[in-house]
Amino acid sequence: MAERPSRFQDVKPVDALGKLSERARASRYGGLAIAVVGFIVLAILAGFLFKMVVSGVNAPEVPRVEL
Repeated sequence: MAERPSRFQDVKPVDALGKLSERARASRYGGLAIAVVGFIVLAILAGFLFKMVVSGVNAPEVPRVEL
């Protein structure tokens, strides 16, 4: 069985820490973007709910009989 060369052979510790830092920063930016989009969607849904409660639900008018 032939040994494969190590893929970490040319990676220096400082370079590895830099890569981890880049990935952590990208992960933070991704999480921030998801949180901002989620907040906007939540605000829109809350606005629709508020408008529905204030104006009343679009229910049809029930006919009434006067006695």
